Amino acid sequence: MTSPGVAAGGLAGLRRIAIICADFPPIQSGEAGHALHLARAMARRGLETHVLTSQITGHASDPTFTIHADMPSWSWSSLPRLVRFLRRTSPDAVVFLFLSTMYRSHAMMTFLPTIVRAVVPHAVTVTQFEHAGTEPHDHSLTHRIIRKGVATLIGSRSSSYEFGTLLRDSDQVIALNEPHRLALVEHWPPVTQRISTIPPPPLMRIVPPDGGRARERGRRMLGARDDEILLLYYGYIYPGKGVETLIDALQLVARAEPRVRLIVAGAILEHVFSGGPNSHSINYKSALHEQAARLGVADRITWTGATSPDGEEGSLYMWAADVCVLPFDRGIQLNNSTFSAAASHGLPVITTRGPLLETPFVHGDNVWLCEPRNPEALAAAMHTLVSQEPIRRVLGAGAHELATELFSWDAAVTRTLDLIQLSRSQRGSARRSA
Repeated sequence: MTSPGVAAGGLAGLRRIAIICADFPPIQSGEAGHALHLARAMARRGLETHVLTSQITGHASDPTFTIHADMPSWSWSSLPRLVRFLRRTSPDAVVFLFLSTMYRSHAMMTFLPTIVRAVVPHAVTVTQFEHAGTEPHDHSLTHRIIRKGVATLIGSRSSSYEFGTLLRDSDQVIALNEPHRLALVEHWPPVTQRISTIPPPPLMRIVPPDGGRARERGRRMLGARDDEILLLYYGYIYPGKGVETLIDALQLVARAEPRVRLIVAGAILEHVFSGGPNSHSINYKSALHEQAARLGVADRITWTGATSPDGEEGSLYMWAADVCVLPFDRGIQLNNSTFSAAASHGLPVITTRGPLLETPFVHGDNVWLCEPRNPEALAAAMHTLVSQEPIRRVLGAGAHELATELFSWDAAVTRTLDLIQLSRSQRGSARRSA
């Protein structure tokens, strides 16, 4: 079924989409899940969809779109493979998922829109920034010289060392939250007219509630008693997620509430070509286990390990839980896809208030907010929701309403396709007036 936003301009002339992302399942990263569900959603609109990704062993497959696991690296040595992919598929639009660490901060991918223009001039390029920051890598002197040289050749005033020509030559730019959008505009102000905020929908397959049977299945999987209150942390485990604060808070709550049990569902973060964050995540998770044992709450925590973005276990954990707790060090933001997943299940969410709270989040309406990195404040919030079911019902209903309005795949894909068609229309108008 064609959704209203696309129906206005239709998909006229738009037949083939290429999605480029270094990560893809079974890699454990938000970007991998995003690429999978985006490709599937595009294919559901009747578009011939191709995904270019890394040479991943045992990559996920799907009969509705084509996966090209062709890239041994994302450096200049692999440029011929990238060019062959673009020529062979000849897409009408390229959607590029960009996170600097995912490409080992290599320069080539910061010039992707310029490469696309040279190889398939008719294609529209949409760059989706998974994050607005960059991570330094210890590249060779030769790499740094080439990077600066290419930027100089293209024009130093319209390119940057960090982002190359991503902001200049992308027909459209997508940020996943408002702070990221503002940071990108500050980095290169002319992008203002071509940048939109589209929060990520749930990066999981959602199981229907089935009249409460999904909750029963999930609680059986977790071995939960009928009288237990299940608190759920869901997401990748790495520094900044605030899980250590959650374990401290659990110790405080457990003293007064013997029914409480914490489910930690998620795996350490992975990226194909970046080993640094992986080791940080491994060390972080080990420290969390030691902390739980030291505080005497290890028996209150169930660690489920990784969940597949295409499996049903993540959704069943959501249905099984009573409260979702997301104690982010920097506060909740629209790009936190775990929130969209919990909200889509009507699950009340406790999370933290950062320096900039985006307007969709309303304390006491669709989320319960507390101060980050503060175990006492988090414990108080947990105690409030554990002991007061009416508040849980209000928050769950508000969260579900927000998810329907802001975090659905139908809405996200419609907006992305509208941006593509807008750029195609603008190009057509420019050619006619030339």
